[in-house]
Order: sequence, then C-alpha cells, then structure tokens
Amino acid sequence: MKKLFLLVALFATTAFVACSDDDDKVQINLDELVGTWRYTHSVGYEIDEGVKDEWNEDMNDAQIYFVFNSDNTGSYKEMDSSESIDYSVSSNNKLTV
Repeated sequence: MKKLFLLVALFATTAFVACSDDDDKVQINLDELVGTWRYTHSVGYEIDEGVKDEWNEDMNDAQIYFVFNSDNTGSYKEMDSSESIDYSVSSNNKLTV
C-alpha cells in the first residue's frame, strides 16, 4: 500500500511541476518578419460543396516567395509573376495575408 501511495504521490508531483499554464507566449516580431521568405511547405484544407480537401506537402521545388515590407504590404512571387499583397498580425499571433 505504501508503494501505491508513493507512486500516486510521485505522479501527482510530476504532473503539477511538469505542466504549466503560464508559459510565455512567443510574439511575432514584425522587424524579423520584414524581408523575403521562401515558401517551403504547405498544410491546410479547403471545403468545396461540402467536400473537404486536405493537403500536407513539401514545396521545395515550387520557387514561391513572399516579400513582407514594414508597412504591412508586400508581394507574392511565383516563377515570372508577382502579385501585391497586404498582411496583418493579430494579437493572437495569426498572420493573415
């Protein structure tokens, strides 16, 4: 019975010490976002007429780039074409292009 109590006490102590809900949240630093970024991986889904299409693929051969300027504008470049974009970063660190 002592071994069971010791095991439960050890588990409870580990659970309280190992898990913390006050971990520091990483904020997106806009100064570090500014520049040219290469698109290397794509994960997501799309729902069209009730059908969910999911993907998870490497994009290393695609040669796609995003350019982010400090004024929340930029461009999307693929092959010989380029398109202007606007972007924002929400308070919960979500980058929206």
